Amino acid sequence: MSRVSSINNPATHNSSQGYYRIDHVLEIIPIGKTRWYAGIKSGEFPAPVKLGNRVSMWRKSEIHALVERLGA
Repeated sequence: MSRVSSINNPATHNSSQGYYRIDHVLEIIPIGKTRWYAGIKSGEFPAPVKLGNRVSMWRKSEIHALVERLGA
């Protein structure tokens, strides 16, 4: 695997540095996609990271921090 592809491949990151796709985010934070994207727009939820033309993912660290904040 080349260095570039390993940087962009979420499977190569450890649990604190990886990324989640939207479906997994919404399993962790059980809300609908419309509510999720409205929360991004309002600044309540973290924005995705664009990893390709058609690939947007969320940093695991940001999702875990959000869960901690919502649980408090």
